[in-house]
Amino acid sequence: MLDGVRTPQRAGERAGEAEPLAGERLARPSRRDAAAPGGGGSRAAASGRRRRLARAASASPYAASRPRRTRGPLDSGSCSRTVRRWGVGTGEHRAVVTLERGERERLRRGEPEAPAGRVPAVGLELPGRPAPGPPRLTLAGPAADTRGMHDLLRLTLVELRDALHARRASPVELMEAVLARIDETNPDLNAVCTRRDPDACRADARAAEARLARGEGRPLEGIPLGVKEMEPVAGLPWTECSPLFAERVATRTSTQVQRLEAAGAIVVAKTNAPEFAAPAFTKNRLFGVTRSPWDLTRTPGGSSGGSAAAMAAGVLPLVTAGDGGGSIRIPASFTGCFGLKTSWGRIPRDHEQWEYGATAVYGPLTKTVEDAALFLDQVVGVAAVDPHSLPHPGYSYLERVRAPLPGPLRIGWSPDLGYAVVQSDVAAAVETGVRVLERLGHRIVPIQDGPPELGRTWGLLGSFLLAAALRKHLPGKEHLVARGLLAGMQAARELTPERWGEQAELRERLNAWCASVFERVDVLVTPTVPFDPYAAGGPYPTETEGRPQPWSNVGSFTIPFNLSWHPAASVRVGKSRAGFPVGMQIVGPRHRDDLVLQVARAFERERPWHPAWPLTWSRGYST
Repeated sequence: MLDGVRTPQRAGERAGEAEPLAGERLARPSRRDAAAPGGGGSRAAASGRRRRLARAASASPYAASRPRRTRGPLDSGSCSRTVRRWGVGTGEHRAVVTLERGERERLRRGEPEAPAGRVPAVGLELPGRPAPGPPRLTLAGPAADTRGMHDLLRLTLVELRDALHARRASPVELMEAVLARIDETNPDLNAVCTRRDPDACRADARAAEARLARGEGRPLEGIPLGVKEMEPVAGLPWTECSPLFAERVATRTSTQVQRLEAAGAIVVAKTNAPEFAAPAFTKNRLFGVTRSPWDLTRTPGGSSGGSAAAMAAGVLPLVTAGDGGGSIRIPASFTGCFGLKTSWGRIPRDHEQWEYGATAVYGPLTKTVEDAALFLDQVVGVAAVDPHSLPHPGYSYLERVRAPLPGPLRIGWSPDLGYAVVQSDVAAAVETGVRVLERLGHRIVPIQDGPPELGRTWGLLGSFLLAAALRKHLPGKEHLVARGLLAGMQAARELTPERWGEQAELRERLNAWCASVFERVDVLVTPTVPFDPYAAGGPYPTETEGRPQPWSNVGSFTIPFNLSWHPAASVRVGKSRAGFPVGMQIVGPRHRDDLVLQVARAFERERPWHPAWPLTWSRGYST
């Protein structure tokens, strides 16, 4: 990653390419602080933009993933807008998708507007106009009504499992609650980008109910599951949120999802992400912007933003997520969820090609620590498709987190890793969390030194891996990929053996620092993200409390432990002055995912965050 490669955001750039970072696959080259977009645009352009937004607002806000129904505002004959429908995929995982006529042609041309019929992508750049400033809430909008929200959706995953197995709740009842909650919330949050056929979901729920009645229920029997769009599910679209793969349908299901289904989970939807999981906010040209239930003007983070928003808002009780530079921990911090970036190889991944030195892993993104442990119990263990996959640890993670935390532990504490620019109230909230651990009898060890700053190294590696992955798909279709991603891949083509050696040396310096730290302490604690959530569609802030920062500051605490392969979790430690959740990161020695979970659970017992979730919000926002 090279400074100066990436240019400041320009008026007319395509939506979804404003900023890099935190993707499972890539980040683009680093640069110094970018100027905020500016410029004017003609009156005609402004008028055209208003007309486009008005048309989008008047249409259904959920056209791209609405289930098939008998009659409604997007049904033929009930609206002047012409639409077409088709089922994507075949068999058990058949998805029903509704798009406007010409939508696929628009994507082939690479035109920048978000699909009509969705929530207006406030903040997206349109031809001839700069991106407007961050959207702001108005007082006129009604609040989302949770009176009809089913009580089952307020439960943790563990509580839900227990209720289903004790026959105090029905999988059919739960499925109907989830389907209704998606309908209710997606016009605002846009957390779900594709839905499986609801009738197929209901049929699976009835089958799960029958198994439970026979006493044959599996650990996750009847639990609805949302799968991040980066991960394939046979028969469902697998776009990776890029127009490049707009028409691709998965022919296989990832090992992780296969294991969750084998445990009884029922796939109901795919969750939104940025294009190729690149930025730490969730926006793309296929499905638009995902918004935080804490504040619709803010991002839930990325790249697992759709999964995080759905979890925090009580939309889906079970989701998948991945983390290549912070893509689980950043959304967890921004939405108040628990998120664990697992040790490299802990959960098997399926690869299109062998990846040298990659950083991405799967991990749980849940309401509570016990929920994450239950998730891990279903998915860990060796898989032949992943040569890096680790053996099963030989114990239950859920049993481990319920056992007493061994101690006293030596807990390392670094407020900035030596280089991060941290918001003052975020730093104070995390330090308060550290004192909670101290009161439990553990010894706090200040860590004065830090690793090398690795944002550029991480970004260049991710761009190189993405360019390699797309080498057969991209030629002649470059217009279908965001310009920022193309710039990153172009820079990666200049990666010489000398540059590769420099990157490898920096990574080894990181490894040596980690080895030194974990000789002195049992776990390391830092903030998860240095500042509050930013605008839903980006860009990243260029300063914090008047102190300038590079874009990579958002991943200052997360990136190092992707490169070092250590397990790291984010727990909700409190709120900032602005009322947003603040995450505290807990990092453990390699392969000690269990210890990270145990420390997180000990903190959670002292400072529980469940059931304080953003289940209602203001719907009114404007530019």
